[in-house]
Amino acid sequence: MIHATPITEKVIERVADIAKEMLEERFAPEGLVFDPILVERKIDHYGDEYVDIRMVFNGKVEQLDVDWTIGMSGRIRSKLEAEGIYLANMIGRGFVEKVEWDYVQKHGWEYVEEHGWPEEDELP
Repeated sequence: MIHATPITEKVIERVADIAKEMLEERFAPEGLVFDPILVERKIDHYGDEYVDIRMVFNGKVEQLDVDWTIGMSGRIRSKLEAEGIYLANMIGRGFVEKVEWDYVQKHGWEYVEEHGWPEEDELP
């Protein structure tokens, strides 16, 4: 029986490294840059821990390959397991346009969660 690996700072760093490598390999030809890549240990509403990744990029969501991005969590998980890191729960992930990230930096995630995203023409 395989036991889940605790989500330590080392695991978080490895998830970030794998995500960065994968994103650069897939999207560098399109000129997309992903920075920052934020990886956190979070607790869901059942009290279970999971890894959450937020990837900020210098483009529009329409530029992302949805068929590729939808499977990213599974590919990260496979790479982790090849290294002996087994996560108990799925990896959460989201892509944030740079202009939206600047808005979050100004107002905070709590504000965005409470008030929602502004209309595109309201963003800087």
